[in-house]
Amino acid sequence: MSIAGEIDSFFAVVIAVKNMDQAIENYKKLGFELIDRSDRKDWGLEAAQFKVGDGIFELLAPVAEDKDVAKTIRKFLDQKGEGVYEIAVNVRNIDAVNEFIKKQGVRTLNEPSPVPVPSMSDRKLLWVSPKSANGVFLEYITSPRKK
Repeated sequence: MSIAGEIDSFFAVVIAVKNMDQAIENYKKLGFELIDRSDRKDWGLEAAQFKVGDGIFELLAPVAEDKDVAKTIRKFLDQKGEGVYEIAVNVRNIDAVNEFIKKQGVRTLNEPSPVPVPSMSDRKLLWVSPKSANGVFLEYITSPRKK
């Protein structure tokens, strides 16, 4: 059995950064257009997004050291420096993906849960531990609904 048919498309490459203002300016110099900059208060992060075809580059910087996700990104930055932190892919059926990968012995960090971003609240996400994905966080996220 395979879940390849459930994997819909690339969604994002997420880059951990120390200084959001500098990172945004760097990506603008590289020709990318900033489409969103916002706080992810539930996670203790600041985020910036740049459109790349049907996907995005997303920059994340920890801003609240009392949140678990911010602590994890801070640890990543302290150990590895700035760089690719996560790759996200759209999936059609996140529950089927979750069931399949768990049967394969893949370590996940959560059960499928709502995305804590108001513009994507109708979508769910599932994180795979970097220990199961060659050192990179892998995120499965439900594909956007067709309008």
